[in-house]
Amino acid sequence: MNASVRPLREAGITDVYVVLGAWVGEVPQSRVIENPDFATGMASSLRAGLAYLSAEKLDVDGVVITLVDHIGLNVGALADFIHQEGRHSSAS
Repeated sequence: MNASVRPLREAGITDVYVVLGAWVGEVPQSRVIENPDFATGMASSLRAGLAYLSAEKLDVDGVVITLVDHIGLNVGALADFIHQEGRHSSAS
């Protein structure tokens, strides 16, 4: 889990939320969101995460969604993505 959170933080994403289901525990440098419906598939984790963000009414500029086992996820690619997204549109 740490290997997935670290590049997000190093790319400048200050608030990292991790959706967990089968196993729930602490993940350093992130806030854990529990998905009680994890057995129904990955889409339920996406729903749980977005529902949490919506319910908390967080003031966010955008949302980056990634899988925990995304091979090739690196700081440079994330930073480029964040920089390009900010140049072309206002995400909310």
